[in-house]
Formats: sequence, C-alpha cells, structure tokens
Amino acid sequence: MESMEPTTHRLYVDVGQTGSRVVDTMGVKITSPFSYSPGKPLESLVEDILTSVTHRRADTVVLSLTGLRGQVPDITPLVTTCTALTMCTEVGVADDGLAWSVGSLGGGDGVSLAVGGGVVAVSRQGPIFHHLDGNGSDFGDSGGAYWLGRKGIRAAIRALEGSDEPTRLTGAFADYFGSHGDFVRNTVETEAVHRAAISFAQAVLDAAVSGDEVASRIINHGATRLARLVTQGARLAGLPDTARVALGGGLMKHPHYRQQVIDRITASGGHYSVIDPLGDALDGLQLLDTTVKDDIVNLLTWWRA
Repeated sequence: MESMEPTTHRLYVDVGQTGSRVVDTMGVKITSPFSYSPGKPLESLVEDILTSVTHRRADTVVLSLTGLRGQVPDITPLVTTCTALTMCTEVGVADDGLAWSVGSLGGGDGVSLAVGGGVVAVSRQGPIFHHLDGNGSDFGDSGGAYWLGRKGIRAAIRALEGSDEPTRLTGAFADYFGSHGDFVRNTVETEAVHRAAISFAQAVLDAAVSGDEVASRIINHGATRLARLVTQGARLAGLPDTARVALGGGLMKHPHYRQQVIDRITASGGHYSVIDPLGDALDGLQLLDTTVKDDIVNLLTWWRA
C-alpha cells in the first residue's frame, strides 16, 4: 500500500478538451484519456484523473482547467477532491488560458493564442493579464476545432440535401459519419456532438488545402477571428506592436491554418514577433507555482490549509 505520509512533492494537472496531462510527484509526464466535456462536474473529472495517477501524494496540487471561460469558480469542491486523493495542503486552480500563456511565453510579456477544441488568448504586461474568448462553443471559440468542424458538418449536410453549393466536405462527411440522416438522428447528446465537431475539423482543413471553396471560406473566417484576438489582446495590455505572439494548440500545428492566421496578424499593420510556444500549460503551472503565489483576479485562485 502506498505510504500516506505527506511529501514535499508537487503534482501538476492540465485538463483539456481532448485529454489531460499530468506531471506526477516523481516528475514523470503522463497523458490521461479523461477530458473535459460540457456538463460534467469538474471535481468529478479531476477525481477520475487523480485516481488514475499512481504517484499522486503531494503537498501542492496545481490545476489548469478548461471550460472556465476566464473565471475560476469557487474551488472548494476541487480542494475537497484534491486533499482526499493526494493529502495536499495547498491547491492552486488556474484558467487554462493563463497556464498556457505563462508557459508559452516563458513567463514573459506578450500575447498567447491557444487554438485547440476551443480558443483562448491571454495578453500580459508585467503583473497584469487580459483574457479574451474562451467563451465556450455556444458564445465564442471562433476559429477553434469545434467551431470549424461544426461549420463544416453544417455545410456538408446542406450540400448533401441540395440546399447549398457542392463541396468536397460531403465525401469527408460520409467517410467520417456515414449517412447524414442517421447522423443527425443519432448524434444528439452534447458530448457526442462535441466529439463529432472536433473530429471533423481536420476534414475542413484538408479540404481547404485541396482548394475547396466552402472549406476555404470557413478557414479564412476562422483565421480572421483569431488574428483579431491577438491584436485586441496586445492593445488591452498596452504592448508595443513588436510584442511577441505565441501561437499554439493543436490547430496551430497545421501549416496552412497557422499561415492564414499569421498573414492576418501581419495585415493588421503591426510588426509582431510570432513565435512557437516556449512551453505549454504544464510548464506554465510550474512557473505559476514558483513565481506567482498570490491570486490573479478571475484567473488563478490558491487555497492553503
């Protein structure tokens, strides 16, 4: 049986929409299949993740959570879960946009843009942070995988029914989901819709690269929205137009989409320095843990026994 004595170790957990990642108390990075989906209590999700980690006894647990929409909630349920499973005496809960921003910029000033299932931009100058989007699939996240995939699915279904222009997305839709009639009747649960839209984003990107006009319009629209987040974030933080901009997340690994975003940032008239991320959300959690021990309004909350 694992010792129940407190340790001086730290545990970092980054919860995402397509999976989660952990640095356990032995310093080992672990990929977890447990992921955020709308409607599931965060404390239940964190419990699933922590239970799957063997080396989890720690003094400090720091969490990066997606789905917070720029507002860390009351962390009492998360503290209860973490203390029960890890025996910790300190818990930090960060919005995932903050954690990724700090990691991607190496703790420095600039603008970070994370484009995965959702979208979040965070700008920083000194101790002041500004959070944009991360508003969820119903009200924001324009340009993210869910947004791209949902638009692609809608375009494919309209084309299949003959009510809109033809597109190569119809073939991709059939490959992914089969009959559109069966798909729309059976894909009704929120989690199933979420998974389907995120998965279809790749088909939209591939169709755009192949020259499909419908897919290209979706990609261009998404890139425009993402570039505007960057420039607005820089303005809010009072950053110079030579500030560093870190572009990351799964979709920013796609060369075509990444270049579309960069082109629109450049067209804004600034001279921003677009960089690859210097780190990720797990790196950001470690930097926050060692350098920012106070709360950041809305974005980071600490609890100590």
